[in-house]
Amino acid sequence: MAPAVPVVPVVYGPSLRYFASLRSAPILLLSPLKIRSKMTRTNTGMVVAVVLAGLVGNVAAAQAKHNCGQVTSGVCVTDSFELPTSVKEFIALRAKWKKDPWNGARLFITAMLVRQINKPLGQKLLVLAVDRDEQLVRGKWFKGYMMRQSSLRSSKPWCMRALVKGTSPRRGYAFDPKRVRIQFNTKGTTRRGRVTKVFVYSSGAGKALPMWVKQDSKGRWKLSNWSWFVNPTQGYCRRPSVAWDPKRPAFAPAVKNPDDEL
Repeated sequence: MAPAVPVVPVVYGPSLRYFASLRSAPILLLSPLKIRSKMTRTNTGMVVAVVLAGLVGNVAAAQAKHNCGQVTSGVCVTDSFELPTSVKEFIALRAKWKKDPWNGARLFITAMLVRQINKPLGQKLLVLAVDRDEQLVRGKWFKGYMMRQSSLRSSKPWCMRALVKGTSPRRGYAFDPKRVRIQFNTKGTTRRGRVTKVFVYSSGAGKALPMWVKQDSKGRWKLSNWSWFVNPTQGYCRRPSVAWDPKRPAFAPAVKNPDDEL
């Protein structure tokens, strides 16, 4: 028995909207494809053009969705990424992500999240993620430098985990280190010279919080200031309802709260 041939609807000029609606559909090569003689070569060309335009438009839309400099909705959610487990992997992420203020803030958030799981590695990554003039002093963390301790002193260390999209205080701001996404609000972004203020959404605050990033001589954006984290009186993050243990699987409550030891 001959294999069944998919039924392809006959499309005329007025029905081209049908093909335009298939933007998210994969490209299928159907052979043989029978087209009634009433469809002219012109119409066939129009169909192909519409389908290709839709597919190209989808690719551009997907890229713009994760490019905070191009979004028009005011909300930008980064693509999902895995926390690096070495300095080499962190540098690879830095090379992969576009050089812009939002990715500069994302690199800093990444380093801080790593610090809550692997403190020695996180400290090395922070040296690479912050502005040298504003945040670094001589020390032994990495390449002769360390971050100013005053910038890391906080009575609410869980505030950093609250910056991961999908977290909540009811779950201890637990997150999956293999699937991390950050949400930025692009409205209100301001730039003065080499310093740009960006806003990152916090599930603990229920709103977007500011971060200042500075562009260095190589065009890389690095954290310059984030005063809300080190000021416990601002109350930007609700205390989690349950503890979080980085050594346990994601979203698994723990008995002891390691936040008090960070």
